[in-house]
Amino acid sequence: MSTQPLVCPSCHGPAATGPDANGEYRCDYCGTRFRRAAAPAEPAPVVVKVSPTADGGQRTTALLLGLLVAIVGLSVAGAMFWLGAQQDHESASPSSPRTASASTPSRLSAEPKVVAPRDSVAVQAPAAAEPEPEAPASASFEFHRNQSGYKESYYALGIVENTSPFVIDKPKVTAVLLDADGKELGTKFGFATRGPLGPGDSSPVKILIDDPPAHDSVRFEVAPRKASYVPPQVEGLRVEPGEPRPAKYGDDRWEIDGKVFNDGAEAAKFVAIEIQALDADGKLMAVHSTFADADLVAPGDEARFSTGTFAAAGEVDHFEFSVAGMPGG
Repeated sequence: MSTQPLVCPSCHGPAATGPDANGEYRCDYCGTRFRRAAAPAEPAPVVVKVSPTADGGQRTTALLLGLLVAIVGLSVAGAMFWLGAQQDHESASPSSPRTASASTPSRLSAEPKVVAPRDSVAVQAPAAAEPEPEAPASASFEFHRNQSGYKESYYALGIVENTSPFVIDKPKVTAVLLDADGKELGTKFGFATRGPLGPGDSSPVKILIDDPPAHDSVRFEVAPRKASYVPPQVEGLRVEPGEPRPAKYGDDRWEIDGKVFNDGAEAAKFVAIEIQALDADGKLMAVHSTFADADLVAPGDEARFSTGTFAAAGEVDHFEFSVAGMPGG
């Protein structure tokens, strides 16, 4: 009788019922009918399905588990080695932001490897230098004299000077009327006749004190303001006045005619001429302005002007003239 285990040729099940009268077996697992093969001289190798409860199955399972544990162990060891090398590289790199705060065992040596914490130095960025505050606008006023007007009214004449390091608008000058005890009785104001004023520039000021209350003295206050806009001026304008002549009617009245020439490269419009009447000490006795007759003075052209009749505060020693114009396109 054959000692070979009976195995189903279809599902390789180890159990079968039979044989029957025809010598056939029936597989208890899949129902396949088959006959036992004759035993060869040398048993042919067969595939055996291992049962978990069989002794041989336990040895195979143990072998497989051992191999699996070994593979997992090698994988874990490789990963730990790679992580350790990466941390060592980061701690040795000067650009690495990580520092060790405790001793770390080496994975390559039995001796513990201690990585000292990196010194932490707080470096404070230099504070940005604050820009120096700009000096406030400033100007001074020098009172020269009063010039008579209609009835009790009069003009306060003087010169205002820009003492700021930048351009200012036409300064406002306020005349404060005071009684004998210094009490304020009222105020009047006027503006510089020229402007804007550059640093160190000056301009006449003429303040009308109309219908003033009886007062003992006047205090002047200047309110300068930095220029927000400086209008362009045409360069190359010059004035040639005629001989000043006393007016036919009225004492201390004058009339002056003259011409304006444009020696510049662009046309000028709103060409204004200012005349200052001064005494022998250079103090202001009158200030008057007029415009050129032409609406536009082209380069190389000229235009006439006339002051008409204007009054001065006394005996005039000399006159000073200035001219200015805006670009006319």
